[in-house]
Amino acid sequence: MLSALLAILGGAWGKPKGRIIVAIVGALGVSVASLAAIISPKSPATPRQMAAARTTSIVPHQLTQTDYRLLYRAEQILTASCMRRHGFRYLPIPFSGQAQHGPLSSYFISSVTWARRNGFGEQVRAETNADPNSTFISHLSPGRQNAYGVAMYGLALGLPTVQIAIPQGGVVGHGADGCQAEAAGKLYGNFREWFDAYTIVGNLKPASVGEVINSPQYEEALKRWAQCIRAKGYAWSSPAGAAVAFQRRSTPGHLSPAEIRAAVAAARCDSGTGLTATTSRLAASYASSLRKHYQLEVNAYRRLQLEAIPVAHSVILSDRND
Repeated sequence: MLSALLAILGGAWGKPKGRIIVAIVGALGVSVASLAAIISPKSPATPRQMAAARTTSIVPHQLTQTDYRLLYRAEQILTASCMRRHGFRYLPIPFSGQAQHGPLSSYFISSVTWARRNGFGEQVRAETNADPNSTFISHLSPGRQNAYGVAMYGLALGLPTVQIAIPQGGVVGHGADGCQAEAAGKLYGNFREWFDAYTIVGNLKPASVGEVINSPQYEEALKRWAQCIRAKGYAWSSPAGAAVAFQRRSTPGHLSPAEIRAAVAAARCDSGTGLTATTSRLAASYASSLRKHYQLEVNAYRRLQLEAIPVAHSVILSDRND
């Protein structure tokens, strides 16, 4: 999911050594835990991406959490049906919702009041939508595990694949012949079109994060934050470092006085140095620019989702009647 990947990014929010390349593939259509992605460097933009820069039309309707849950459930039903045909059990992965994030991560705490109540919060936690099929797969023989992977992902010699260049640079690919592709194709009408739009839109956020953390304005704000926190007796170089230091509590939900003091110090440094304000402004600017450049994919993504809603209703109704 987006939350897990953004949390990973948060752990490295000092100056990165190179441009971040992350394939966001989760929440809908194809899950992060199970997508077989292929990433390679420096691929040129596709004609669709170049056309996107020239497109200005907007799809007005925004999907609700109910819509996302509906689409996700239908995709899981279709995946399970396909896997049964291949002789494998498949348990639907629980829906965890479309994650809501700040400009970069929930590691950023700018409210002293919030910090006193929550410390560093529960930002650094394992995802709740763990794949219930992991145990089943682990007990299969090596040969059956390979067969399961081919059935699910469609990645094997001679099988067709789809690929698309992502905003950060590089190429993401996926098998076009497995159950994930079949389920997405039935739900959204055309797997290739869905994969292209879904992958581009899913990578807009990490692409904007990469732009932010490479910007001189962010570097300067982060430097001011680090200087402030050192003056308060802590050696962290970023808010992520501060949060990670307290990620393993002896008792879940229990806030130690040390964590509260540290979180309050981090929040005061944030508000005093303008770190969150700076990153929010930069993230909004970069995100807007990227969405305009990839407007064609953004529009296609929303259109395909809207068109899939009645299909999802039909899939779920049919499943109930079986």
